[in-house]
Amino acid sequence: MRNEDIRLRNSLNVGSHLPVLMKLFSITDGPIVEYGGGINSTIFFHWACFSTERKLLTLESDWINHKLLRKFRTDWHQCQFVRHWNDAIVEDNYSLVFIDHNPAAQRHVDVKKHINAEYVVLHDSEPDKNNIYFYDRIYPLFKYKLDYTKSWPNTTILSNVHRLNKLKI
Repeated sequence: MRNEDIRLRNSLNVGSHLPVLMKLFSITDGPIVEYGGGINSTIFFHWACFSTERKLLTLESDWINHKLLRKFRTDWHQCQFVRHWNDAIVEDNYSLVFIDHNPAAQRHVDVKKHINAEYVVLHDSEPDKNNIYFYDRIYPLFKYKLDYTKSWPNTTILSNVHRLNKLKI
């Protein structure tokens, strides 16, 4: 089996973040950035943004994944290969930020770039994974936090803009 086929098969087994992404997509209308593309999030975002040409930026550091996902590039959907995450140039004007990239220890660093986003979504946010992702370092930067635990792995929503206690997912 080719590496691309193995990656695709493994990606089909996850997608627990999709209910959260779908809900937040439906209640926002600004640009979106995803750190770490995938068969679930990138394809959902691409087609959800399609009719309105909503701005979407997919950042990916794995060359094989990037080769697969760059086929989705359009005028409104940028797909960038990122060799070093600290060199990635991103703005601070996103409605929705999705964090699901590698290396794991980089995630909390990139979240700090988006404390003004409407919503920041963290995938793989189970408490026992904190020693991998260091999410506890960024939680105090946000006023509002909601853990989505209806599916595994867990997904967490953060915001300094919107209260999350009435969000129905």
